[in-house]
Amino acid sequence: MQNSPRNNTETVRAEVPDVISLYELAEQRDIDVYWYSMDSDLESLVAEIVPGHTAIAIDPFKLKSLGDEKYKLAHELGHSLTGSLYRRNTPLDERGRNEQRADRWAIEHLLPFSALDQAIAAGHGTPSELAELFDLPQYFVEMAIAYYTGPKALTFTGK
Repeated sequence: MQNSPRNNTETVRAEVPDVISLYELAEQRDIDVYWYSMDSDLESLVAEIVPGHTAIAIDPFKLKSLGDEKYKLAHELGHSLTGSLYRRNTPLDERGRNEQRADRWAIEHLLPFSALDQAIAAGHGTPSELAELFDLPQYFVEMAIAYYTGPKALTFTGK
């Protein structure tokens, strides 16, 4: 018996963590997560409270969707778990490298290549369709596709 596209879609979705599992990961790794209203244009951030212990702040009033919350939390977890932290006076090139590490962590954990490849094979061919399927922002899906086909040099095969 062949799998229907619907069953394939459900299998693919199962590979992708939901927002609750990201909060649970933060708790397991002893990373505090706070919802905090920020007056600046910041929407989320990570801070080292004491050496070796980080905390994440997310402004709930600036979240656009559940997918936006998933991305922001995963990005900040990426900073925490890869040690990609920086201060205000950190040179811009180092900041950029730390932001890329956090984004790569978020991509690899929120949208694994295998899940993306299977979703494309199941007929979800556009970034907007993939964003809807995985409940993630479209810009994040586009970033993931660029990462996998660029620096990772992977090809979507649909297998």
